[in-house]
Amino acid sequence: MRRRASQFGATLLIGVLVLAVLNLLITPNRVWAQRPGVLETTFNSAVGTAFGSIVDIERDGSGNIYVAYGSTIKKISSAGATTLTITTADSVQAFAVDPAGNIIVATRVSSIYRYTAAGALDSTFNTNSYAGSTATGNYLSNSVLSGIGVQTVTNGRIIVSSAGANSTQRLVGVQSLPTTTANAGKLDSTFTQTSITSTMGTPAGLFLDSANNIYVLGPASMGYVKRLSPNGTFSAADTTFNSAITSNLSATPKDITVDSSGNVYVVGDFTGRIKKFSSAGAPDAAYNTNTSTMPSGSLTTTLQSDGKLIVGGSFTGNLRRFNTDGTVDSTFTYNNATGGTVNKAVVLSDGFILAGTSSSPFLKKVYSVFLAPDAPGIP
Repeated sequence: MRRRASQFGATLLIGVLVLAVLNLLITPNRVWAQRPGVLETTFNSAVGTAFGSIVDIERDGSGNIYVAYGSTIKKISSAGATTLTITTADSVQAFAVDPAGNIIVATRVSSIYRYTAAGALDSTFNTNSYAGSTATGNYLSNSVLSGIGVQTVTNGRIIVSSAGANSTQRLVGVQSLPTTTANAGKLDSTFTQTSITSTMGTPAGLFLDSANNIYVLGPASMGYVKRLSPNGTFSAADTTFNSAITSNLSATPKDITVDSSGNVYVVGDFTGRIKKFSSAGAPDAAYNTNTSTMPSGSLTTTLQSDGKLIVGGSFTGNLRRFNTDGTVDSTFTYNNATGGTVNKAVVLSDGFILAGTSSSPFLKKVYSVFLAPDAPGIP
């Protein structure tokens, strides 16, 4: 009986091995229609090359894309069709889209403009932005604006950072919504205007996280990164974070992003190039060690919903993706045959990555996942 069982087991094992070999011989390797980093040609063909070197890219809740270059901002549908073109009086430094679809633009020299969702210039807002909250003075005087963002609060408060000669107001909150109010464009009295030069230095940019916290980037004189609470004050946690993160950087970050857990990612030409910090400012030693081979030239960073980090810049390859442990994602190979330096990268609502580059074709939409030939739809 034992002998029969043994013979049966041996026969079964041989059968399984034969089937495995046959499967390898007759089943072709998996063929992918698209791979991460490959261009999505439908969108790219639709947008064409009618742009300049990209300065900024923003999105709204409906999936529309807004792109700035030179003194122009274009609104583009998710399919790549241009639906609105705005020409400003000066070169765009940064811009933001508020919850009502208004476009707030910060130009290089002392100017904030607000355009309606239809592209009309809001002259009342612009007049107030020069008058300030007391109708005297000019909170933008002698300023080179370095960043702008809109908080998701009741009045859609606008945050503006200034890196210019105006040493008294380096970070301000501006009233925005509702658009009908006579105070739109004036300083927001509920926001603590941070005006001490020794505190803010000369901001080089800013970022707002999903909780409306404010992150200001700047030189060593301001500690490289400062986090403020939504109302412009420093909480005890902010003070701890600012002290911790300063000691772990050696140069002004080029860009910053924050995940849903409050972890902070910064990129730049400091030692390590890419660094991850906890919400308390503690460096993630394992993550930072894995990214230490990153070359210089990082300019922009953003996160995918799965926690993978996208970094773009002037380095070889121009766009890289990192796994959640900081290792390079070898499955992602960006097609950089055209476009050159990636000035701005964002993850779109449909999961694709949009790279804004310094040379033609300027906008490049790329896949973020593997796509099989028979896959229904897109990622």
